[in-house]
Amino acid sequence: MKKFDIKGDRKDTIILILILIIILLLAILVYSLMIKPAFDRYILKKQAEAQKVILNNMLLQLEQSGYIELYKGNESFLLVKYEPLQVQQLQEE
Repeated sequence: MKKFDIKGDRKDTIILILILIIILLLAILVYSLMIKPAFDRYILKKQAEAQKVILNNMLLQLEQSGYIELYKGNESFLLVKYEPLQVQQLQEE
């Protein structure tokens, strides 16, 4: 018959808990040093690409229609293409 060894089981349990804590700490370290920075770089890259697309679309609309109307809440902003030749012509008249 096998005896139930309380000290041996307790020692195995403590070792298992310590191994699980080490694995958890390693997972946190890998996430904070490798995964999160890579994800942040990806997000920043996509934000920069989106800014370029929006700016190019705004410039295209400005070339086509001569103005851009932007809205922020209840306010609206009108961006108009500045052409210095027209200003000089008005001053000459």
